[in-house]
Amino acid sequence: VAFAERTQRMERLRQDLRGIEIAGELEPSHGLLDKCCAMFDSNSVKWLEPSVCVSRSMEVQGTPKSRELTLEKGSLILKNDDKMTCATDSEIKLHYALSRRAVALAFARVMTFQQHSTWVNFLFESLHREVPPGYSKASLSQVVSCDKAAWARLATLNITTREAADGTFPLGEALLGLKSDPAIALYLAPLAKPVQHASGSTTRPAPYAAAGPRPQAG
Repeated sequence: VAFAERTQRMERLRQDLRGIEIAGELEPSHGLLDKCCAMFDSNSVKWLEPSVCVSRSMEVQGTPKSRELTLEKGSLILKNDDKMTCATDSEIKLHYALSRRAVALAFARVMTFQQHSTWVNFLFESLHREVPPGYSKASLSQVVSCDKAAWARLATLNITTREAADGTFPLGEALLGLKSDPAIALYLAPLAKPVQHASGSTTRPAPYAAAGPRPQAG
């Protein structure tokens, strides 16, 4: 997106979302904005994993390039990895990343900020939902897996990534519709805690009991 157009569109978005300060941790990188605009231009759905939803401040500061060995045409080549990622290993960091994605998708006119935020709230509610005894609450990895599964489902539904003639955003509506899909909600289900044995070792319950000693032939 050209500098002048990006500035104009971001200013318009700030006016539309007056209650939200798009700055600091909530300001998406130009790279993230471009990824969302590419989704609009190609009219195809693509999952943007939270770790690539970096902030503008992080983009400006840059990160050290990592180097890795790759095999190309039978030869080992040392290549620089320019992929910039952000940490998502805590609830607040993951929430910031998904909030930046919400801003970027709204910027690209793929879905509204409110639609994406409602989806994010659905994901994070699972982290604090009461669970039966013997079960653990959903984890951050389950939240990311559920998000990935939802976008994978969207990609199979042949839904436009563009605003409809009546002003609605079909992709955002379809994403919210997946909140009631049992196959998607299953990713956020509480998991049984490992069984604590007297010896101190922990194992998960096996589906079948171990077979006892066979009788001696007599």
